[in-house]
Formats: sequence, structure tokens, C-alpha cells
Amino acid sequence: MGKRRAALLMAGVLAVTGLAGCGGAESQDSGAKEKVRLMVWSPSEDQSKDSGQWLQNTCEDFAELHPEWDITFVYGIVDEATAANQVAQDPEASADVFMYANDTLTIMTDANALAKFGGKYREEIETTNSPEVLESLVKDGDLYGVPFTNSWYLPSFYIGNGCTLFGDGTDESKGVDFSGEKAAEVTDYLIDLAANPNFEIDADGSGLAGLRDGSINAIFSGSWDANAVKEALGDNMGAAALPTYTLNGQEKQMTAYAGSKAIGVNPYSKNMVAAVELAVYLGSADA
Repeated sequence: MGKRRAALLMAGVLAVTGLAGCGGAESQDSGAKEKVRLMVWSPSEDQSKDSGQWLQNTCEDFAELHPEWDITFVYGIVDEATAANQVAQDPEASADVFMYANDTLTIMTDANALAKFGGKYREEIETTNSPEVLESLVKDGDLYGVPFTNSWYLPSFYIGNGCTLFGDGTDESKGVDFSGEKAAEVTDYLIDLAANPNFEIDADGSGLAGLRDGSINAIFSGSWDANAVKEALGDNMGAAALPTYTLNGQEKQMTAYAGSKAIGVNPYSKNMVAAVELAVYLGSADA
């Protein structure tokens, strides 16, 4: 079993980096489309009406760009953390393409559950993303995904009070230091914040709904919600730097940090070329 897994993994890596597309050429010569089945996982917000069913529509756009394939898409609603754990536990039974957060990178690479992006694919990804974001998906020099956004803001409260993520943010060996009184103070603050009637925890689209009806004035979010916010606010849309907050009578500056959500490819995909092409497209400016 171990040798079989190694062989499959090696085939996956070679397909990503070399892209020997013999099957596609054959199907074009014969005039018949190559049948391709791709399972794609993403969080619910990427498939909801609020997002305009972004995932489904983008995958259909991708299919139109590749007439050489007769693609059947199978969608699954799986958030980034769940996807990482599922793929790491049983990659052969998991989706071909999925979303994951960069802080789960080591979990999946240790399980040989992520395909590497090389050759022309890596070049394209590197030309459209900043070095800082790319670095969040690199391990031992290899690139393991297509970044498409940054996420989450809760740690910004903690970092503002002296907690740290990976030392200066780049040294994984330093780990996460959300310990001691500095973290306890922030946790107490957040408990009070959650109970404040002027603050609402965004769930199931309540933040965007509040912007639309005027009951909410501002939300913490990211680039993935930009179109929906623009639709809700029109010319009144604006963005601001992270604010300060008052903790025990002292003003604390919330501190930004760089991470990424990424699109990963399963190294056991039976349609590796199409899976890699789709991942790169999902992370592109067009998508």
C-alpha cells in the first residue's frame, strides 16, 4: 500500500509540474471530448445566493474556456478547516480541488495530501501574488496552493496586546504565544464586546443583511465580500485600517497579519491536469 501511495503521489507531482496533456490532445484529434469529473469543496458562503453562487458560476465559466473537456462538477459544502482535516485523513476519498487556510499547510503536507505547483503554473501564481502571501503557502521551497484572500481578524486583538504569531510572523518554530495575562485580558475584553448591544457577531450573512437595511454601520470582513458590500452600499462603500480598542484604560492598536486562504489540489486526483487548471483559474483575477 505504501508503494502504491508513493507511486500515485509521484504521478500527481509530475502531472502538476510537467503537464503532459496527451489525453487532451488525443480527444481533440478524434473529435470527442474527454470526460472529466471534478469534485470541488468550498465554504457555504462561496456557494450561497449572497455570493451569486460564485463557485458554481466560476466553474461553469472555466468549463466554457475548456471545450476539450466534458466536465461534470460535484460540489460539496466544506469549510477550510474541515477540508484540511478530511483531506489529510483520507486524500483518496476527498475532493479534487478544495479551499484551505495556510495555517493547516503542515498538517496536509505531512500526510502527503497536497499537490505541488511547479512549472508554468507556479510562474503564473508568482506573477499575480505578493511574495508575503506566497510565502504563507511555501514549505521547503515548494508551493502548495493558489492564494486567493486573507482571512480572520480575531488574533488582531491579541497581537495588539503583546501576543505573537510565529515570532515576528515568519518563524514557525516560535509557535503561537497567546498565553498568560496578556491573552486573558483580551479574552475578557472580547467576552464583554460580544455582550455589547452595539456589536453583533456575524453569522449566516447577518452582517451583510445589516448593511443593506442600515441596522449595521460597519463589518470586519475581507476581499471575498467586496462585491456584496459594494452592492449593498454603492458609492457609500469604504474601507479603513484596523481600529484601536481600549483595554484596561489603555488604547491598543489592532495589528494586521498576513495569512491566506488557498485553493489546493488533491495529489490523488484522477484528473490532475484539469484539477490544477481549475485551481489556478479559481485563484485568478478573472474569477
